[in-house]
Amino acid sequence: MSRPTAEQLRDPDYTPPIHVAIPLGIQHVLAMFVSNFTPAIIIGLAAGYSFGSPD
Repeated sequence: MSRPTAEQLRDPDYTPPIHVAIPLGIQHVLAMFVSNFTPAIIIGLAAGYSFGSPD
C-alpha cells in the first residue's frame, strides 16, 4: 500500500484509491450524523429534558 505524496495531497483533483476512500467516506458520514444531533441533545439537556425513564 503506497502512501500519497505531498504533491498528490496538494492536488484538488486527486482521488485516493478505493481502499482508502471507503473508510474515509464512512468516517465523514458518521461525523455528519453526530454533528446533527449533538446541538439538539445539548439544548434539550439545558432545557431540563432527560433521556430514559422518569424517576
